[in-house]
Amino acid sequence: PLLPGYSGLGNISYGPDGDNWLIPFAHQGDLMFFYVSVNTSVAQGDSVLTVFSTTGIQNAYTDDSGPPSPDNAFKSSVLAGTRVNEDGTLRAKVDGFGSAIITPYQFWQILIRPNEFSTEVEPNNISGQATPITGPAFTANAGLDDDFYSFFANAGEQIVVMVDNDPVDEDPADPL
Repeated sequence: PLLPGYSGLGNISYGPDGDNWLIPFAHQGDLMFFYVSVNTSVAQGDSVLTVFSTTGIQNAYTDDSGPPSPDNAFKSSVLAGTRVNEDGTLRAKVDGFGSAIITPYQFWQILIRPNEFSTEVEPNNISGQATPITGPAFTANAGLDDDFYSFFANAGEQIVVMVDNDPVDEDPADPL
């Protein structure tokens, strides 16, 4: 199992190969933030990410939703703010699209409860007024002003920032 908030390295070494990551402690309504990065892969194949619930029901699917690779193609997969459909252990399956080879890839994941969000504080239009990010998730107003944020990180830590900016997918009651 991959505990929530931890990452793992994987390899898709031939076409039908796929990796399954088990993520325990999921609760219905938690928000998934998952990222399959192929950008440092020697063979930068196209990734596909499918998430299944404890009972095997497909909860989410994504392909080509991540940032562009060095060759400017969209090959990484991202889920930002998709809700978990039932309590239990999730199975996140990472595949190569078609016969794509991905060696290695990095899989980042965290589950966040909707009540764990902190919010933007205005004014934060200059670095000296940066809003501190103290928890695992943060909501902000994507208005027309510049916004600065600060967070603490130890030397050598890797930071992943995911932004859910897809209003078509939004539930009006959703904090994202």
